[in-house]
Amino acid sequence: MEMLDDRCIVSIPYRLDASGYADIIRAAASLSTEFGLVMLTSENHLSDSVQKVLHDLQPFLLRTDETHNWPGTTSWGPVRVNRYRSCPESVAVITSRASSFWQWTNFEDIHFVRADGSTVLGSTMCEKDAWLEVDDEELSKIRGLLRHDIALGKFDPFDEFAAWVDAYCADLQAEGKMTFVDKTVADSVDSKVEITNGGSSLLLTLQPSGTIQFRMVNGDVVTARTEEIHSSDDMQRFLADVFDQIRRMFW
Repeated sequence: MEMLDDRCIVSIPYRLDASGYADIIRAAASLSTEFGLVMLTSENHLSDSVQKVLHDLQPFLLRTDETHNWPGTTSWGPVRVNRYRSCPESVAVITSRASSFWQWTNFEDIHFVRADGSTVLGSTMCEKDAWLEVDDEELSKIRGLLRHDIALGKFDPFDEFAAWVDAYCADLQAEGKMTFVDKTVADSVDSKVEITNGGSSLLLTLQPSGTIQFRMVNGDVVTARTEEIHSSDDMQRFLADVFDQIRRMFW
């Protein structure tokens, strides 16, 4: 876990079920005075379901900010962020209207902050990343509030692999140029990503031992290697290199 002053950054698993998501939101809210939702769409273009959420949250709206910064993100241009009072009633709205950090549409990057503005919980939709920024006492309190077993702060290569696929390869999957077999939700002993484009193909296989096999075919040229993955940093470095390979395949 990365240290931040007297607090540490504690990762939240990408694949939480609805109960786990609600658990984390309620626990984070108990340490927070407000939460923010980043608004990416003008109110004139919001869906009816999103309009309903905003209507239900209206009694708890503290203010609306135009900002370049929120937890985990610095944007090029100003973005509207709605700030809401953190209380059981407002939390009930956001836990009943979504079952995941990644289910929100038109607004995203939900985050909770303390009275001094410091982050308790942050999330970034584009990277499929969510985390806590807490000290030991706060982390102990959060664990005590959880009703379900959630692997906070634990490196799970299969979870990070699935998050990367969702964050960076969703468009390829939608176009039928990528297939993904996920060990934890399919009857498989490993996770596999296969990407094809004309005469080029790339195959990644993440094995239970924590190794990733990389195989790329470009015409008659075959490149293969195996990487040992021991930490989140190892995983991110390897996948950043893979993404460069994917970009060269298509662009």
